[in-house]
Amino acid sequence: MRSFRFEPSTTGRSLPLPPAGTRVWRTGVQNHSLEAAEVSAGTQPLLESGVGHTLWYFTPESALTPQLGALVPNQNLHSLTAVDYIVYSPAEFISAAERLADKHRTDGLRVEVIDVAQVYREFSGGVQDIMGLRNLLRMLWTRGSDSANLKYVLLFGDASYDYKGTLNPNQNWVPAYQSPASMAIKTSFVSDDFFGFLDDGEGGFLGLTNLDLGIGRLPVNSVDEAEAVVQKLLRYADPTQSLGPWRQKLDFVSDDVDVDWEQILTLISDRIATRVDSVYPQFNVNKLYADAYQQVSSAGNQSYPKLREDLLRSINEGNLITTYLGHGGEVNWASEDILQLEDCKSFTNGAKLPLFITVTCEFSRYDDPLRTSAGEHLITNPNGGAVAMLTTTRAVFVGGATLLTDSIFNKVLEREQGRFKTFGQIIRSAKNSVQTGDKLRFTLFGDPAMRLNGPEQLISFDSIEVFRPNTQAWDPSDSLRALDLVRIRGRVTGESGATDTSFDGSVRIQLFDKSQLNTMLDNDNVGYQTAYAFRNQRAYQGTVDVESGSFTAEWRMPLDLVLDWGRGKLSAYAATDQRDAAGATQRVFLGDLAPDAPLDATGPAIRVYMDDTSFASGGITGPNPLGLVRLMDPNGINALGTGIGHDLVGFLDEDWSTPLVMNDRYQADPNTYQRGTATWPFQNLSDGPHRFTVRAWDTYNNPSQSSVDFTVVSRAQLQLGAVRLFPNPSPGTVHWQVEHNASGDSLAAYWSVSDGSGRVVWAQQWSGLATSSVLTAPDWFGTDPSGRPLPNGWYTAHVVVVRPSDGQVVREAERLILLRP
Repeated sequence: MRSFRFEPSTTGRSLPLPPAGTRVWRTGVQNHSLEAAEVSAGTQPLLESGVGHTLWYFTPESALTPQLGALVPNQNLHSLTAVDYIVYSPAEFISAAERLADKHRTDGLRVEVIDVAQVYREFSGGVQDIMGLRNLLRMLWTRGSDSANLKYVLLFGDASYDYKGTLNPNQNWVPAYQSPASMAIKTSFVSDDFFGFLDDGEGGFLGLTNLDLGIGRLPVNSVDEAEAVVQKLLRYADPTQSLGPWRQKLDFVSDDVDVDWEQILTLISDRIATRVDSVYPQFNVNKLYADAYQQVSSAGNQSYPKLREDLLRSINEGNLITTYLGHGGEVNWASEDILQLEDCKSFTNGAKLPLFITVTCEFSRYDDPLRTSAGEHLITNPNGGAVAMLTTTRAVFVGGATLLTDSIFNKVLEREQGRFKTFGQIIRSAKNSVQTGDKLRFTLFGDPAMRLNGPEQLISFDSIEVFRPNTQAWDPSDSLRALDLVRIRGRVTGESGATDTSFDGSVRIQLFDKSQLNTMLDNDNVGYQTAYAFRNQRAYQGTVDVESGSFTAEWRMPLDLVLDWGRGKLSAYAATDQRDAAGATQRVFLGDLAPDAPLDATGPAIRVYMDDTSFASGGITGPNPLGLVRLMDPNGINALGTGIGHDLVGFLDEDWSTPLVMNDRYQADPNTYQRGTATWPFQNLSDGPHRFTVRAWDTYNNPSQSSVDFTVVSRAQLQLGAVRLFPNPSPGTVHWQVEHNASGDSLAAYWSVSDGSGRVVWAQQWSGLATSSVLTAPDWFGTDPSGRPLPNGWYTAHVVVVRPSDGQVVREAERLILLRP
C-alpha cells in the first residue's frame, strides 16, 4: 500500500497512472466529515488545488483478512446507577478486588468492580484507551443524583508507558495518562488525575483543574501480589489487629544540607511539624532530621547509620504518618541512602502501617515496566511497609512540592463527624487547594476509600496533683519538680466531651520533658547555623487500667529532669479490643528539685533470666535467646535515657565497651510505676558459656547490677539441659521443667512418672511452638491416673522431647521423692 497526502495549498498536478490491478481511493474532509471515493480504474488521478486529501494505492491481494476473535458476552455498563466507588481491574485481579470491595460494602458504600476489558468494549470500541475508562466515570457523574454519589476510583493494577506492549514484561494492566512531552525529564508526568476531571470543559489544563473524585492506584502485577496487598489493607482496617500506641506517632524526616538552598527542606519540614504539634497535640511528633545526626564518611560515600537505624526501627514499630522531604530517586532517599529499595521490600510491620508522604523526585515512578521503584515495593510489600502513599512519580520542584505538602497537612488530620478522612478525600482536597503543575506528579498509592487509622476518641485530663510530705496531702499543681510524687486523673470522651462509660481497657501515659533546641551539625560544611526544637526526652511512661472511661496514674518524677522551668507535654493513648482514644495537654510545667522528697540510697532489685522467668542461671539456650530482666524499686525505674550514664543497659560477656541500651525496651507493669520488664533479643550467639549482665538505676539515680550465666548449644543438635523438679522431696504437688536449645522450633514433649518397679503411674504429652528455652510440664499431684494418692517413696520422672522437623529425639530422667507428712 502507498499513500500520497496533499494539503490544500498544493498546486494541481497529476500522478503517474497506477499499475494494472491497483485500486485507488481518495479520502478527504468535507464539512468536518470524512469522505471517501474510489477512483475509476484506468483513470489518471488528478490532484485538485485548494483541496486537502489523500490518495491510497493498494492491491486487493495485499489487504489483511479479519480473523474471528473470542465471543463477547452480553454486558450493559450503561445500566449502572447509584455508585459510590468504582474499582477498575483486569480480569486476573477481580477476585482480590472483590474482597476489598466487600469490606467497603460492609461499611455502606455502593461499590462496583469492573473488568477494564468490559469498559473498552462498551466505551472505546474494544481498544485499550484511557478515554474509555474516563467516559464511563463521566457517564455516572452526569446522571443527575449520581454526580453527588460517585466519590472514589481505584485503579487495581500497574501501568506502563509501553502502550504497544513491545516490552517484556507488559505491565499496562490499568493504563495511566502520559504527558505529551513524555521525554522531558523536568516537565513530563504520569498521572491518574485525568480520570477525575469530569465537569464540562475539563481535561485541557490539568494543573489548573479541580479533581472531582478521590483516585488511588494499587500497582500490583500478579494474582499473588494482588491478594497479599488486599490482605495487608484488611489487617490495617481491622481494629483487633491494628490498635496500638503507634497510631499516635508522626515521623518527620528531612535530608541534610549539601548546598545552601537545601536548608529549606528541613525548614519546611519543621514548620509543618511544629504546626501539627500545636494544632493536634494528641499526636506525638518524632523529628528525624539528617543534620541532627553525625555523618559518617568512608571511601567514596557518606552515610547516617544512626539516623537510618532510628528510621527503620520507627517504621517497623509502626507510626501513623511518615513524611520525607529531600532528594531521592526510584531506589532511595537522599544520596546517603537513609532509606533503600531493599528496606522497602523487607519491612515487617504487619498491620502497623504508616501513610507515607514523600516529597522527593520519582520515588514511586510506576510506569516503567523494566524497573519496580522503591515506592511500589513499599505499597506491595505483603508483610509491612505502607498502607498508602501520597507520593511522587516524576521529578518535582521544591516550591510546588512543599506547597502541596503543606496543603496535605492542612487536611490529613482533620476529622468529619468524629472520623478521620479517607485517603481519597485527603489527596483530592489537598490538590484542589493549590495551583501548581507539580501536583500532577503526586499520586495516591492505596485504597482511596480507606480511612487514616488514627485514634477517633479523645482523652482529657481532669486533674494533676502532687503529694506534699509535710502535710501528707495531695495538692492540685501544674508545676512538677524532680522527685515529686505525682498523681493524675483522666477520662475517655466522645465528640461531645462526655465520659464514655462503656470504655474499659488500658491507657499508656507519657510525660515529655521540655523541648530542647538542637543545633544542626552542618555535616557538609555549608556554613549554616540553625537550631530546631526537639521534644524527645520523657520524664515518665507507664500503663494503667481504664474502668468505665476513667483512669488514675501515679509515679515519682525522675532526678534526671532538666531543672530549668519550662512547658512539658502530658500525652495518653487508650485502647480496648475494638476502639482507641488519644489526648494530650501542654498545660504542665517541669523544673527544679523537690526539697521535701524522701531519702533513697538503695538501687533497684534486678533479676535476669533467659527467655522466661523459669530459667535458672547456668542453663542452656539456643543461639537466639531473649534476655529478660525484671526490675523493682519503690520509687520507680529510670529507663528514660535522659541522664548521661544513667541508661538501662546490658552487657554480653562483660564487654563493657559495647552497651546494649534497653531504655526503649522497658515496660512498666500495669497499674504501677515500681515494677517492670526489659528485654534484649540476642542473635546468632556462639556455642559455649555466656554471661548477660544488666545495670539499672532508680529515679533517684541509685545503681544496681545483676547477671545470669547461660550456655548456648547449637540448634542443629537437639539437646536437653537440667530437669528441675520442685519441691523435691515433695509433699504431693510437683512442678516440673526441662531446659532445651530449640526455642522457636515446633516440639513435642512426653512426660511420665514411674515407680520403683518401672511401672508408669502418670503420663502427659504436649506439642506446639517452644517460645522459650524451658518446657514446663503439667503439675503432678502424686496420684495415679485414677486420682488415687500414691504411697511415699522413690519415683523417676522421665521426659522425651521430639523435634518433628528433623525427627531428633532426646531423653532425660530425674529421681523424685514423694514424702507426704
